Amino acid sequence: MQSPASVIDFTSDRPSAWFTPTDTLRCNTVHVARGIIAPNPGVDIATTQLVVAIHESARLDVTWRAPGAERTRRTRVGAGDVHITPGNRPFYIRWSDQTAMLVISFKDRLVERVGEHFGKRRAADLDTIIGVRDMDIEAVSRRLRREMNEGGVSGPMFLESLAVIVLTRLFRAYASGVQPPEVKGGLGAIRFQRIIDYIDGHLGEPITLEELARVAGLSMHHFSDAFRASAGIAPHRFILERRVERARDLLMRTDAPITAIATMLGFASHGHFSTQFRKITGTTPTKYRSANE
Repeated sequence: MQSPASVIDFTSDRPSAWFTPTDTLRCNTVHVARGIIAPNPGVDIATTQLVVAIHESARLDVTWRAPGAERTRRTRVGAGDVHITPGNRPFYIRWSDQTAMLVISFKDRLVERVGEHFGKRRAADLDTIIGVRDMDIEAVSRRLRREMNEGGVSGPMFLESLAVIVLTRLFRAYASGVQPPEVKGGLGAIRFQRIIDYIDGHLGEPITLEELARVAGLSMHHFSDAFRASAGIAPHRFILERRVERARDLLMRTDAPITAIATMLGFASHGHFSTQFRKITGTTPTKYRSANE
C-alpha cells in the first residue's frame, strides 16, 4: 500500500520537519517566506496551496515524478531555478541536501481572480514543474528579497501586485493546454522563449541537449528538429552565439579582463573564446573592445 503524502504548509511561521522559515512577508492573499528545506530521502509530498519556490542554494540533483506520471526524472537545479507546485496534488520527489528557498504561497481567491482573465483557469490547471529557468519570476523574486530586507515597507498592495505578476506568468506559460503541441514546424513561441530564458540563465555552465529537451518537455530527437525549425540553427550553435553576444555586451560595458569573461561564459580558455568570437564577429575580443571604447 502506498504511504500517504507528506503535506507541507509554507504559510506557517513555525518551523516544521520540512521547512524552517527565516524571513516572511504576508498579506490577505499571498504569503512569502525564505527559509531552509530539509533533505528528502524520497517521499510523495503535496503543498496546501499553489506554491512557487525559487532555489537559492548551490546546484543539486533532484529526482522527481509528476503527478500521475510513470517516468521518473532527474533534474539538476541551481540558484534561481523555479519549482511550481499546485496545491493538494501529491508527487514523488527526492533530494539529498538541505537547501535555501524563497517560497511564494498563493491564496485560492487571488489565484481564481487572476485566473478569470485566462479562461477561468485555476491552480489545478497548472503543471507541476521542477527546476525551470524563468527570468520573469526570478526578477520578481529579487524584488521580494529586497522587500524582505527593507522590512516590508512598501505594504500589502505592493506585495499583492508582485504576486499577480507571478500568477499571470504561470497562467500564460505553465497551464495545461498552454504549451504548444509537438509539431514539426517548430517549438512554438512560448516554449521557444522558455528555452531562450534557460540558455541565457546558464551561459556560464555546460548546457546539454538533454537539459534543453527536459525544459521543453520533449524527447531529445524531437527537440533538436523543432529547435532548428524555430531558430534556423542547431542548439549548440545558438548557445555559442548567445555566449558571444553576452561577451560583446560585457566587453563594451565593463572593464573585466578578457580571460575572466571567457571563464564567466563557459569557454574552455582565452584562446578558445577568441577563436569563436572572431568566427562570429569577424574581429578579436581585444579589437572589439578597443573599437567600442
